Amino acid sequence: MQQFGEEGEDLVQATIVVLGHAQVDTLQSYGESLHSGEGHSKDHQLVSTEQTHEAIFMLLQLINGLKCLQARGVEEISEALTSFISLKEVQPLTSHSSTLNLPSPDDRLNSLWAPKTNSYGRLCVLQGLSDEINSSKLNEDEHYSSLCKCAIRAVDILLPGEKLTPVLKEVLQEERAVSLNQAKSVLEFMLWGPLDVVQGVPVEERELSLQRWLDLERATVLHGLVRTRVQLNVFEQLHLMFLVRSTAKAMCDASVLLEKANVY
Repeated sequence: MQQFGEEGEDLVQATIVVLGHAQVDTLQSYGESLHSGEGHSKDHQLVSTEQTHEAIFMLLQLINGLKCLQARGVEEISEALTSFISLKEVQPLTSHSSTLNLPSPDDRLNSLWAPKTNSYGRLCVLQGLSDEINSSKLNEDEHYSSLCKCAIRAVDILLPGEKLTPVLKEVLQEERAVSLNQAKSVLEFMLWGPLDVVQGVPVEERELSLQRWLDLERATVLHGLVRTRVQLNVFEQLHLMFLVRSTAKAMCDASVLLEKANVY
């Protein structure tokens, strides 16, 4: 181990992260693994729906990561998306083949909890990405593209051939300052939006209906959080952020895009 600060050297600040036992994938290998079992199950429709749900969640994490880079002034990254990795925690097994420390649905907030979300991949951005991009030591063999183009590449990897894919690509291809935000709203609505509230409701009345739903959902979930004080997993954390930060207008715009594309 290198000893920083010895023999007159300058001290070097380092970030050390200790992670649990996890399966590590690139975005490419994660997408391949996610769709490798398609068409080989008697419950194909159920399996496919679950895979799509997980893929949308991973893509949402990537869009959030790109938005953070955008806020830090990063405009381009490697089109190969090599700076993003997926971590899937491997739960330890007891001698009776049951997992340890996994909360049951009864122990969690029912309004946030969803089956299997504890096993969903968690996206990580490698430390120092913006420094590498802004330095003069760029790898000349790597092709760098705009954040929106990289997001489109991720859509192709994670959601190939889905009804949702053309909608996201259309939004991202505009490469506007708000394109990533719009894509984020569409993904959040697919994961947590109230489809029953918007179906059959005229667009001019939809925003009011969504505001009522949002107010009620916020009150229910936040009250539950204060009462139970559960530890949330990544899926639940992003669900909570959606409820706190989203607006009825953003949800309405997302529902219109999805409706026009016959996604629901």
